[in-house]
Amino acid sequence: MLLSLKELTDLFKALSDTTRLRVVNLLRIQSFSVGDLQAVLGLPQPAVSQQLAILRAAKLVRAKRQGHRICYSLSRAPFLDYPLGRFLSEVAPFFPELAADAQKLVKRLRRVTKLPVAVGFGISNAEQFAEVGKFADAVVVGSAVVETIEKNRGREAEAVGELVRGLVAQ
Repeated sequence: MLLSLKELTDLFKALSDTTRLRVVNLLRIQSFSVGDLQAVLGLPQPAVSQQLAILRAAKLVRAKRQGHRICYSLSRAPFLDYPLGRFLSEVAPFFPELAADAQKLVKRLRRVTKLPVAVGFGISNAEQFAEVGKFADAVVVGSAVVETIEKNRGREAEAVGELVRGLVAQ
């Protein structure tokens, strides 16, 4: 489904708030309840709920009841799957608030599990790799590997090896 120009404008209006942008960035990782988002964002429940309502009205976020909780996730709109996700993964390293949210999320996970915590979503260069490596046990670079393979037909293994060596060299 293609968006009309009006719908695209409305979508950008919904993303024009720092809290909503942080929420969308977190929802790229997994579904969250209001309480989970509240804990990571450090905001009161009514503020988080209000931002989620705006994102739902813009059809960026959907809600699903899971027992007593309502969990929020990104809608499955094609715009969210690639262009917006790609944009956020590229700009996130330049905004400390977005990186701090990922750190808070890992910290919360460590309270409930002894398992290693891997973080991914948009890690594509050595700086991002090193930054995430400071607080996660593993760094996932799936999209970067796929992109490298697509751009290097006939020399896939060599190109992926170069990518990995470049990521860990720092």
